[in-house]
Amino acid sequence: MDRPSERRIGERKQVIGLRCRWDLDAVGQKKRFLRRPAEQTGEITELSVSGATVVAPSSDLLVPGTAVAIEIEGAKGGVAVRNVRPSTQEGMSCYGVEFLQLGNAVRTKINEFVAADRPDHLEAVWHKAR
Repeated sequence: MDRPSERRIGERKQVIGLRCRWDLDAVGQKKRFLRRPAEQTGEITELSVSGATVVAPSSDLLVPGTAVAIEIEGAKGGVAVRNVRPSTQEGMSCYGVEFLQLGNAVRTKINEFVAADRPDHLEAVWHKAR
């Protein structure tokens, strides 16, 4: 069986200090009267043009195939959970997510971050291949 990293479109790069939030209210549960929103904060530890690894509090609601609204750097979008692994931090899990839709500002920031270390000659190869 293939590991998730072998099916990725883009190479993931390590990230430090990039926070995100997602709202679990919209994930398979009915809103209850006077209940606080089930918003969780996580940290993006790896990033690619197509997805990320998010370390966040463990939740039984977040299983592979689940779509969830996410906010990154103030911009909202959507991701799909593709895999869940235990984290070394107690009470936390590592969620492999695929970007479904992101705002232009976040998409631009992600593309710039991923391209930052790419050798210049690869840009010409990419445009020639297209």
